[in-house]
Amino acid sequence: RLPDLPCLRVGRDSDPVEMPMELCSFLPGQAKHELSADHKVAMIRETCAPPDARLESLRSIVAGLGKDETSRAFGVATEVGLKAVPVRILDPLPLVYRDMQGHEAAVHPDTYKGQWNMRSRGADLAMARCCPPLTTWVIISFVRKEMMTDQVLKFFIQGLLRLAQQRGLTFMEPREVIQGNPTRGVEELLTQVAANYAQYGSPLELVFCVLPDRGNSTYLYPAIKRWADTAGGVASQCVQVGKVVDRQKFGMTYYANLLLKLNLKLGGHNVHPGAHGISLVREVPTIVFGADVYHAPPGSQRPSFAAVVASMDVQLATYHTVVSAQPSR
Repeated sequence: RLPDLPCLRVGRDSDPVEMPMELCSFLPGQAKHELSADHKVAMIRETCAPPDARLESLRSIVAGLGKDETSRAFGVATEVGLKAVPVRILDPLPLVYRDMQGHEAAVHPDTYKGQWNMRSRGADLAMARCCPPLTTWVIISFVRKEMMTDQVLKFFIQGLLRLAQQRGLTFMEPREVIQGNPTRGVEELLTQVAANYAQYGSPLELVFCVLPDRGNSTYLYPAIKRWADTAGGVASQCVQVGKVVDRQKFGMTYYANLLLKLNLKLGGHNVHPGAHGISLVREVPTIVFGADVYHAPPGSQRPSFAAVVASMDVQLATYHTVVSAQPSR
């Protein structure tokens, strides 16, 4: 009778049924379905749009509001112009790295884009404080040989080690490459590998894992991180095989991002804030806290996790972390 009113589509995708909203109700206690990996990627891509692209998207959405027959029938209208508010742009904080002679070198980020490069006067810069030399580490591959040959992996690691040297980091060659099963026995394998090195007086400092491209959303990635962070006490770094194999799409930028992660995990500092930007911390003993809570989905019996971090040095570059599980109610 009222074909212009919106309906809810229910039933199967192959045989949908449309019903008026006022005749529908939600049953309580339904399980929340997780987004697929493709949906998460699409959502991140949309939410990471640059400000000018987001502004145009909002304008196009607003321009189309209130023009359909239903909105006009209810007298709904939308003002097209955006609300103007006064703002001020703060000068960016200088970031301090070190040159290859060990002297401090400041980099000034772009005021409007918030971007910067680890270069000064045409030369590469090193981390603010490099981690201790990495001497005992292994690579564990959880992908089939036909997906990634030994030669491809060797090429990838050599590129990473070369850039590490340019950044002032001392990374030795990995001790060995181990083949792992991506579907079972991951924590047992990691425990055995760590025990083998510990008994010869060379405790593992890093496990570098190559995962299938969908490995992050399966059993594999959580198992590696659970072992490394709770049982093994060993730094871990995971990379997807697609980023190892595709030399054209992923290159120096990906290496640089990996080294930022590795330097922090191995006890280094990537960058220090300029002195004038943290004058309060330098004048008065100051500790900076950060906290966050991950809540399980509604209706789930899984616990929530609370995490608190606190700064431990005057550069605000070293933090201690406490994580606690909170049972569901």
